[in-house]
Amino acid sequence: MLISLQEAAFFLHSNHPVIDELWRRRDTSVSETELLAIIGASQVKTSPGYVLSQLKEMRFIVEADALTGEWELALPFVRWLEHLQMMARPVSSGVVQARLASLTHNLESFTTATTQGDWAGGRENLRFARETIQQINDDLAQTRTAIATAVSETKSEHRRQGALERFRRINRLWQDFLLPILELLDPTGPLEVLCTRWERQLALANEKAFLPERRIAERIERDMQYLRVSLRQSFRECRNEMEPLHASLRRDSLLAEGAARILRSIERDGIGDTNLANAVRLSTFRFASRISEAGIEASLARFRDIAGPPRSIGFSVTRIPPESGDVEAILEEVLALPGTAFPIEDLLRWLGQHHQRRNFHALLQAFSLLVGDSRYVAHFLNPISEYDLGYGVVRCGRVSLEFRHLP
Repeated sequence: MLISLQEAAFFLHSNHPVIDELWRRRDTSVSETELLAIIGASQVKTSPGYVLSQLKEMRFIVEADALTGEWELALPFVRWLEHLQMMARPVSSGVVQARLASLTHNLESFTTATTQGDWAGGRENLRFARETIQQINDDLAQTRTAIATAVSETKSEHRRQGALERFRRINRLWQDFLLPILELLDPTGPLEVLCTRWERQLALANEKAFLPERRIAERIERDMQYLRVSLRQSFRECRNEMEPLHASLRRDSLLAEGAARILRSIERDGIGDTNLANAVRLSTFRFASRISEAGIEASLARFRDIAGPPRSIGFSVTRIPPESGDVEAILEEVLALPGTAFPIEDLLRWLGQHHQRRNFHALLQAFSLLVGDSRYVAHFLNPISEYDLGYGVVRCGRVSLEFRHLP
């Protein structure tokens, strides 16, 4: 028997809580008894038996093992749901805040129902609270998937889109979706306060023997614990996806903006403008060191009248020793500084004063890594001046380093 698209769409719309729960259990099979319990807990408008028969008839579920009577989501249906997950769109912080406001109002209603002994109202409040918490979890999962997709697309569009356009796209996701998640992680923030209030009210209702459906209350407590874990996981995964690309595109967009600023200055004032060198926030480095005697002789050999080839040069005398340990030590020391030590008003001068015995290459590499590290905010300020670091010279504006306070 063929099922029309309209009929299937109407069934999915009317019974989406059942599909949501089955999707969460997509890696396991369930018995018919468990299926009926899932349907019964989802507040469907028709009988659980009818919904179960429709799930089988429309082939949304199939038998996993005929001997044990276990059922699972049909593979084509799973593939279709996975396709929809790939097309996910991030959920705005406004939507999440609206759900938190609704959950707060629901808590007040449940508190009133507990005081008045309103069992029917209390049951309705508990079911609504669980559905809202599940929606927040779904919002986080959808946002996480959407950000991963957006990052992948942005990386693949480097030939068709400039750095500035791609940075604006990623920065909008960073500002509109990642930072609001960070705010929800605050242990004194609205989400944690709301979850704590719900836990206390459920404990109070249990003491008064007022829990219309103890099973739903237990699920609410588990869902809130899962929400806390899911929130941290979502933030960590989203930041891991976005942070390297955000930092890279930020540097590229600054270069693009600086180049455009230079071109506008040349068009307006010509190449003789004295401020042209400061039109873009860039640093230039000049390496100064003693050249080995063998290196000088090799460089001048072609200007000499020699009868034979020049002698071999021992390059080991000019090879730069590895200084990765020094670099890590500098980075760890900066990260361990107390909050009162920031901002570091002049980073290069600070490096020269606190690490004057370090190798020049280690200082230069640590400076570059600190300036580009997304945990810090670097400000390049005029005028340009020279800094002596060991046997090297860095010509750069004064660099102020602030801590961004990301967890």
